[in-house]
Amino acid sequence: MKTPVVAALSLSLMLLPGCEKSDSGDQTSDSGEPALDSGNNSEPTYGNGTLGLRFAIDDDVAESMDLPPTGMFLGEVYNAEDVTGLGPNDGAVPLTDFTAELDLAVDGTPSDVVYTTPVFEMAEVTVLGTLDVDGSGGASGGDPITLPHQTSFDVLEGSSEVVVELNMLYPGG
Repeated sequence: MKTPVVAALSLSLMLLPGCEKSDSGDQTSDSGEPALDSGNNSEPTYGNGTLGLRFAIDDDVAESMDLPPTGMFLGEVYNAEDVTGLGPNDGAVPLTDFTAELDLAVDGTPSDVVYTTPVFEMAEVTVLGTLDVDGSGGASGGDPITLPHQTSFDVLEGSSEVVVELNMLYPGG
C-alpha cells in the first residue's frame, strides 16, 4: 500500500509528460566545493554518505499559491533505482521518512539544512514529499510537492548538502 505522500505524488505526476531525471540538483561538500574523493583521483566516491537537505520552492509556484510556503514538510527518501518519473515503483519501501518545519522564501532562495539523512550505502537516492501549507496532515490541493525527476541526488562519501526544490502544486481541491 502506498503512503499518502507517495499516492499524492503518483497522482500528480500522471499528469506530467516526459518525467525524466534531471542532473541539475545542487550538491556540495562540507567545504562548499564539489564533493570529491579525498585521494588524488578527481572522480567522486559514491555511497557511504549522508545528505544535508536544504529546501527551496520554485518562485513561479510560490507566486501561484493561495497560502505562504510555510508548514510541515512530509518527506520520504528512496533508493533512486526504486523510483520512476511517476514516483516509487509498486512495493518500494522508503529508506527513511522524515518531517521538517519549513518557512520558504518566495524568491526561491534555499533554506539552511533542516534535515540530515542517515548514512546511505547506495550511490543515488530520490527525495519525495509535500509541504503541508494548509495543515491538513498530508498532500491536498494547493500544497507544493517534489517531482522525482528533479529530486534525485548522488550520495557522495562523507557528507554533502543538496537542495530539494518543490516545483509543482498538488492538483485538486
